[in-house]
Amino acid sequence: MSVLGHVMGLSNRRRMCYGGNCIGNDIQYRLCNTQKLGCDGIVGSSKVVDDCGICDGDGTFCAEREPTEDKHVYQWDVRWTFCSVSCGTGFQTSRVSCWNIKYGQQVPEFYCDYKTQPTESKRECSSASCGPQWRMSLWESCSVQCGGGIQRRKVTCVHTPGRYKTLEVASYRCPDPIPPSERPCNIQFCPSNWQTGPWTQCSVTCDVGVQGRPVYCMKTFVRGIKVNVSDSECMGLKPQNSRPCSQPPCFKMLSFSPHITQDNSTFIQLKKSKTIRLKIGVKAILLSRQSVKIDCPVDNFDTSLIFWTKNSRLISTSVFNRVYVTSKGALKIKRTDVSQDTGIYTCIAGMESGNVDIEFQSKKIARQKAKKIKKIMSNKIKNEIHNIPQSDIIPGSGPQNIIARPSDIKHSKNSAVYVTSDWSKCSRTCGYGFQTRKVTCNIVTDKYIKIVADKQCNEEKPENHRVCQDNPFCPVWRDGEWSEVRN
Repeated sequence: MSVLGHVMGLSNRRRMCYGGNCIGNDIQYRLCNTQKLGCDGIVGSSKVVDDCGICDGDGTFCAEREPTEDKHVYQWDVRWTFCSVSCGTGFQTSRVSCWNIKYGQQVPEFYCDYKTQPTESKRECSSASCGPQWRMSLWESCSVQCGGGIQRRKVTCVHTPGRYKTLEVASYRCPDPIPPSERPCNIQFCPSNWQTGPWTQCSVTCDVGVQGRPVYCMKTFVRGIKVNVSDSECMGLKPQNSRPCSQPPCFKMLSFSPHITQDNSTFIQLKKSKTIRLKIGVKAILLSRQSVKIDCPVDNFDTSLIFWTKNSRLISTSVFNRVYVTSKGALKIKRTDVSQDTGIYTCIAGMESGNVDIEFQSKKIARQKAKKIKKIMSNKIKNEIHNIPQSDIIPGSGPQNIIARPSDIKHSKNSAVYVTSDWSKCSRTCGYGFQTRKVTCNIVTDKYIKIVADKQCNEEKPENHRVCQDNPFCPVWRDGEWSEVRN
């Protein structure tokens, strides 16, 4: 590209449009590498056109033919392009170029005076009126997001007899073929999802029964065709397919209501066992990967009708599951899993129910608790040895010469003893204050600790508060005599 005796190149860059329809081109251009251009078309050449319009001429070619005052005349020429439409109203664009009017030749633009250069412009142009034409609206959004839908648009036959007048006419007047008014969209398969059927009637006419419903994993293909596929293709938790249902009490049970015997204690496991056996009502803190069986003792009720739920979801009776309900109404966990088994389990017998709260602790925390309780029990035994009468001590020295009495020192497997925590700090730093500590009745073994009611401990309950005095004297201000006034 050359302008006023210089050659220039073009560099470009591509632009990306985000967020909608951008105005302008996706490629931008700019001038680069400007160099001098001779009239012979060679970059860097110093040759110029003489007064006769000849490149590298000496001006003698036209000296005898033309008067001096008319040697050369360069003027801008404006020509219009063809109309943009073959019928109706369109547009024309002007094209400006430089011409040597002496020889009727187009020359480079730098020969003409750039100050007088006309600007390019547009103008309307009209030709023969157009016949009826099809007019299409924009496509509507797809009728579905997946599985094959339809997009629609309005197609009409219109006639434009005047510049600003448009009439809708009969379709037969427009040329064939008719543009489509519908097209398929979003033909990709829909992701599989869970679908449920209606609940069945209760399995019993009185007391507590079971309701069931079908649960399917469905995939929707093109045109809304649904197919039942494998459960593994569905994401998320599968909806429950059974639930307990309650009916009016049976007549035979009216005089004897069911009663669940609950164990209101706290069970803390310290070491693994073959099977941990618990009763309804207990709060259990267990180790992972442990076999657990929880009994739900019920009076005046058929144990085969007992149901269990976990966090309000019914538990299966199939022995092939890891967690299931036995035929006698007990809950069995073959191997505990921290991520799945933490929660509240509920035993339901008629209108009666009871809960078991299961939590888990790590082996490290269990060892720390075992070490702490062992230290407490050791101190307790030492205190009991210290309080043994002298008549029970064999002459000699050392604790090995003490006759250990089972009633005083040794505790049986299921005997309960009081366990105390450390005293708290004194409530006051001087004078008299109070200290407190936690006192619980415990059944302590090497494998577990069971916190039970105080009535199961036969010994006298230790104090859980006492008076304390760290510093008998509290500092106080004492006022002296006022001094004399000084002038």
